[in-house]
This record gives sequence, structure tokens and C-alpha cells, in this order.
Amino acid sequence: MSGKRREKAITKEQKTTALAMLAVGTSRQSASRSIGCSADAIDRLVRADSNFAKEVRKAEDEAEMFFINRIREAAKDNQTWRAAAWMLERRNPERYGYTKAGIITKASVERFMRELIVILVEEVPDKAVRERVFDRFEHLLGKLEEK
Repeated sequence: MSGKRREKAITKEQKTTALAMLAVGTSRQSASRSIGCSADAIDRLVRADSNFAKEVRKAEDEAEMFFINRIREAAKDNQTWRAAAWMLERRNPERYGYTKAGIITKASVERFMRELIVILVEEVPDKAVRERVFDRFEHLLGKLEEK
């Protein structure tokens, strides 16, 4: 026996609740906790079920558009828009968050790794060595994508 127990499948009602939460701006992690499943459950379901994946993307896009529109409308009337900006920064820090100089992001590491792969392909003449190193880089990129 492995010690890991198998998690129950997410029910239709749980999916509906999670989608409603995502549509108003809740994170996947918060939605997972609210419906009583692990933090990775929604992500696994997204990878396994293309229809659910489309629904999740639509719900997340709706929330994002709400906050973007709120900022745009507030900016027109010189109203307070900081709460919506705060939400966007926290929901999607790669796109909206403030980063200080010298901070390394996941996206910058991925770009760097891909550039290393190009250099490897161009500079290492031994195909077997090149393929082994390339496979190791791809493995590292896969670990980044898991997180």
C-alpha cells in the first residue's frame, strides 16, 4: 500500500461552484478549498477534461475583463480604481504585478532556458551529448511548468 489515498472525483455541483467562483475573480486554489478538494484537483481536471478547461478559461477571462473594465471606467471618471488594480496584480502577477529590478520571474527563467537550448543545438557538435543535455533542459522546463 502506497500511503497515498485516491481523491474523489469532482462532482458536477462542485465544478459549477468552482466556475462561479473563478468568474468573480477567486483563484483556482481558493475555489478548490471551497469545494473541498486538493489545491491541484482543478488543475488536474483542466488537463484531463478539455470542456472543463474551456469553461475555466472562460470564467477566468470574465473575471479579468471585469477588473480591466472597472479600471478603464474609473480612469475615465477619475474614480478610485486601486481595488481592481490590486486584484489584477494578485491574480496575475506575471502580467500585472510590479517587479523590482533584479527579480527573476518564471517567464524570464523559461526564456533563458530556451535560449540555452538554442545555443546547445548550435554549438555542441556531438549529437548524442547534445540530445542528453537537451533532454535535461526539457526536464527542468517541465518542473517549472508544474509549479
